[in-house]
Amino acid sequence: MAQRLVPRVYRGYFEYLYARNEDPWDYETREYERAKYERTIDSLDGRRFRRALDVGCSIGVLTRMVAQRCDEVVAVDTSALAVQRARRRLSDFPEVSVHRSTLPEQMPDGQFDLILCSEVLYYWNRDLLLRAWDTFESALAPNGVLLIVHGRFQSHTCPVTGDEVHDLVTSHCALDHTFSETKPRYRLDRFEKQSLADSTSEGLTVPSTGCS
Repeated sequence: MAQRLVPRVYRGYFEYLYARNEDPWDYETREYERAKYERTIDSLDGRRFRRALDVGCSIGVLTRMVAQRCDEVVAVDTSALAVQRARRRLSDFPEVSVHRSTLPEQMPDGQFDLILCSEVLYYWNRDLLLRAWDTFESALAPNGVLLIVHGRFQSHTCPVTGDEVHDLVTSHCALDHTFSETKPRYRLDRFEKQSLADSTSEGLTVPSTGCS
């Protein structure tokens, strides 16, 4: 219970892991990760995006796949070592910029047509997660997609589980929940922001004709 009171898993933990291992979670080599990444990309339904934000990009394996669907990608991670490795991996993608940032406090400027949170939100406790989620919703452009995917496992490190992340944001979210998939080892949910035209048309009322 005390672990849940900690706002986040702090940067020193990740720097320690990356100092010991180039790829601490085997994102580059595990078949499970490859299949999950492919399913993540498939859930975008073939759309292309003008500007994307990859939250918690780690060493940039999934970022490379996302970049092939975007004109511009801003990738962020709290670990300086992860950022160095992601920049090296993505050096042949000039449309991708990688930054060391602590979100939501250092949220990049501007709006995004795609915001991706893969295996990252369970590192924040409930209060910080909801604050970050509100920040993401505000930064999402009309017709934009907010996509989250997290493993379903118990951890003594993370303040919340992947299932708790998805249940919490689904109940809190003001966006349209347009896709959900629960696998034995992970969950994936897609949320979308209506365009201004769509939200305006839904608010219209049809004048009464007097017919009963």
